[in-house]
Amino acid sequence: MATSPTLYVVDYVVIAATLSVPLGMGVYLAVKGRKRNTKEEYLLGGRKLHVIPVTLSLFVTFMSSTSLIGMPAETFTTGITFVLHVIGVSLSYVIGIFTIVPIMHSLQVTSMYEYFRLRFQSPFLWLLVTVVGMFQKIVFTAVVLLSPALSIQTATGLPFWVSVVIVGLVGIVYTSMGGIRGVVLVDVFQAAIIMLGIFFVLVKGVHEVGGLDTTWTLAKEGGRIPPVDFDPDPRVRHSFWALTLGGLFTFFGYTFDQSAIQRICAIPKMSGAKTVYALNIFIVSTYIICVCFMGIVAYSYFATIGCDPFKAGILTNSNQLMPYFVMKIFEDFPGMSGIYLGTIFSGALSTISSITNGLAANTIEDILKRPFEKCETSDSVKLLTAKLAVWFYGGVCIGLAFLLKDLPGTIIQTALALMGACGGPIVGTYFLGALFPWTNKIGAIVGVLVALALNIWLTVGATLYGHPPVKLPPSPWKLM
Repeated sequence: MATSPTLYVVDYVVIAATLSVPLGMGVYLAVKGRKRNTKEEYLLGGRKLHVIPVTLSLFVTFMSSTSLIGMPAETFTTGITFVLHVIGVSLSYVIGIFTIVPIMHSLQVTSMYEYFRLRFQSPFLWLLVTVVGMFQKIVFTAVVLLSPALSIQTATGLPFWVSVVIVGLVGIVYTSMGGIRGVVLVDVFQAAIIMLGIFFVLVKGVHEVGGLDTTWTLAKEGGRIPPVDFDPDPRVRHSFWALTLGGLFTFFGYTFDQSAIQRICAIPKMSGAKTVYALNIFIVSTYIICVCFMGIVAYSYFATIGCDPFKAGILTNSNQLMPYFVMKIFEDFPGMSGIYLGTIFSGALSTISSITNGLAANTIEDILKRPFEKCETSDSVKLLTAKLAVWFYGGVCIGLAFLLKDLPGTIIQTALALMGACGGPIVGTYFLGALFPWTNKIGAIVGVLVALALNIWLTVGATLYGHPPVKLPPSPWKLM
């Protein structure tokens, strides 16, 4: 019977460094930029951010800890078919280059929801999409906070609440201090950590199994390389159409998102903003393929040692798979498990910081815009409000994470369902206004409300009556 691995002191040092560096960057930028500390500088970096840092920042904002844990769990449980999701993701960026970027960058907005105010001239619609969008981001951030918490709990036995509070507070502190420049700078560091962690896991995992050929052969024998299912039934979650078309429309919720719009509007030229989206096609596609393959490597590894962790009773939740797998293959290499856990922390921190900064922008530009205008509020008060908003929304997300800790299924399933259900109506209304000039606010409001009701019905119906993906047999069992 396999035993649970443990962390070394050097692993804790690596984890502590992963959490400390962002704090240091936040303090550095807060001190360095104190003389040009304005609302526009805090939320948009003075609209002078550079392409490469913004590209990496956009990448790690959405490819968070949920994907690092959830995608390998999906492929471990149901097979490599989930990787087809990359087709839809790539197409969403391609379409965004020719539709979202030109319009939003030319408007030079701070909040994406300002578009709806300018296009439809309806305060009610503006408030409606703002509330729906902000609610979506808050819940999504709470889900993201679960990933590192589960990882630490699985790896070290540290109480769940300690993990959530530590990761949440670190993200809140450096975001409130450094603003969007701090978020982007830290994201570059976290992108490097994520790429390094994935590389080490894949190389060591494949080596432990016995090479790429052996890894693929074992996965194929275990049914992890199934044929593509072209069933048009929308209730089949892992069909070709669900993964590609569903992935396309779901990921529109990311490409047309506050964090994305905030970044492309912080780029001085439109050509640079388009480059950010174009580069993310290749970066995100490579990332998804590698992360999905990690689940295949994990299956082949457990098939090799003859001990499925779920059948053995070591793990009870699929979200615990990757932390346990990584600690097993690196149990004789002090520090390596810490790098991977630091990878998960980096993914979580990047999402938390980006979204809370975006929520602060929504608060200033959408929720409080009219009261500020009536009171002729100074820029310094708006800046202080934005910083306090980061703390407020961060605290709400931390509290909500405790309510969501017992979610069934994989984290990635929950995250994608949420983005599709709430993000779809917002994206649809954007394209309605952009592509059909004769539409008015009445049609847009009715469209949002009907789409929300329909999406909620579909999401609940899929949960209760849908065809869940068939879980494949566990890895071969051996008497150890």
